[in-house]
Amino acid sequence: DEYKKRAYSELERVEKLVKEKNIPMKKILGEGRFVDEVLKVHEEENVDFVVTSKPKSPLLSQILSSYNLKELKNNLGEKLIIIEE
Repeated sequence: DEYKKRAYSELERVEKLVKEKNIPMKKILGEGRFVDEVLKVHEEENVDFVVTSKPKSPLLSQILSSYNLKELKNNLGEKLIIIEE
């Protein structure tokens, strides 16, 4: 439940930012392994690129995030944009 609350909160923050910048966005929420879900949406929605962040957070979170980002980079190549928080 805590992860869902955090996800919705982050999604609201991103929606506000993209709206302010006039950037088109489609909200998609899914459940499952992060990398698998991102790759599935990338393929199903035929998106041009994927934007994600690399958080400055506790060590375990950084390790898991780093692993996910490496796997996404291997699958998406230049279609992946990583923003440092």
